[in-house]
Formats: sequence, structure tokens, C-alpha cells
Amino acid sequence: MTIRSSTIASRLPGAQPKVALATAFSLLLMAILAPFAQFGVLKTLIVPADAAATTSNIAASLGLFQAAIVAFLIVAILDVVVAWGFYVLLRPVNEGLARLVGSLRVVYAALFAFALINLFDAAGLVQSATGTALQSGPLQAQVAAAVAAFDTSWHL
Repeated sequence: MTIRSSTIASRLPGAQPKVALATAFSLLLMAILAPFAQFGVLKTLIVPADAAATTSNIAASLGLFQAAIVAFLIVAILDVVVAWGFYVLLRPVNEGLARLVGSLRVVYAALFAFALINLFDAAGLVQSATGTALQSGPLQAQVAAAVAAFDTSWHL
């Protein structure tokens, strides 16, 4: 028995090897960016049940907080690329299922992007505040509420 060496990509018809590569690259990039943003940045800056510390941490590392937002935004965009890739790759097998998988992925990306608006709000509140305004209770409560709204929206 002889085993032929062939790759999956070489067995895919037409442009599908390029689509498979783009989809795989997008998934890999998402797997790097999302943990960086969530665990490398947000989990280090956000102190649960302490709005003052959270606001202070975000103010001290505003650039890093904004980088996490951009990373999450890229993840949402890549999710649409992955949805397209899944649709193209699954369409020859079952077009209805391919459409369903792609549509659900796009809906998820849209909901995630909508949740990101709350992080944009938190960053804007901190960026627009002056030194003494960062110490105000109402501002800290707004920042904490925006961060909590993102967390709730994303987990939903």
C-alpha cells in the first residue's frame, strides 16, 4: 500500500485553496488578538467592584486600552472574513448549511462590534477628563458602567 503525499489544499477545486488559507490565517490572527485584548489588557486594567481603580488604571494605560479596543475591532472584522470563508468552503457540500454558518458568524461579529461601542465610550470618558475630573465619582461610575455593559453584551 502506497501513501500519496497530498495536501488538503491541493484537493480543493478552483480558488478554494486561497479561501482556505485566508480563513485559516484569519482564525489564527483572531486567536492571537482576542486573548491579548481580553487577558493581556482588560483583565489587568479592570478591577471588579472598584470603579476608582478601574478608571485610574485605564487613564494610566490609555494607549494600551485603546490598542485592546483596536485588537477587538480587528477580531470583529476578521470574523466576517471567516464567515465568508466558511460559506465558500462549505457551499459545495450543503449550500443551506453554508449560508446558515456564514450568517450566524456575521451576526456574532455585528453583536460583538456593537458591544465594543461601550469600550469606546469608556476610553472617550477617560480621555476627555482632566486630572481632577478622573477622581469624580460620577465619571468613575460611568466608566465602570461602560466596561460592565461591554462585558455583559459580549457574554450575552
